Amino acid sequence: MKETLNKIAFQRDIVLPSIGEGRQLIGKETPEEIADYYLEHSSKTIIIKLGASGAYYKTKENNGYVKGFKVNEVVDTVKKYKSSKNLSKNILKRF
Repeated sequence: MKETLNKIAFQRDIVLPSIGEGRQLIGKETPEEIADYYLEHSSKTIIIKLGASGAYYKTKENNGYVKGFKVNEVVDTVKKYKSSKNLSKNILKRF
């Protein structure tokens, strides 16, 4: 399964794993190592979700950390998927 998921990720411009998913899929520990791995395999933008502490992002030109923010209430888990969808929409608006 790891091989299949990584093959799919290598064909994507944007890869958005959590730190735990990255560790499981490729066996690297740090957000920087995980991002480097996917950049070396053709992905263009990597965003490693770090839970409440935020996220690490990396492209060939830029990298850095984005601080998390407190969420007072989450009504349902569908919001999680809407959040990723909105992120993708906003990134695509740049192109």
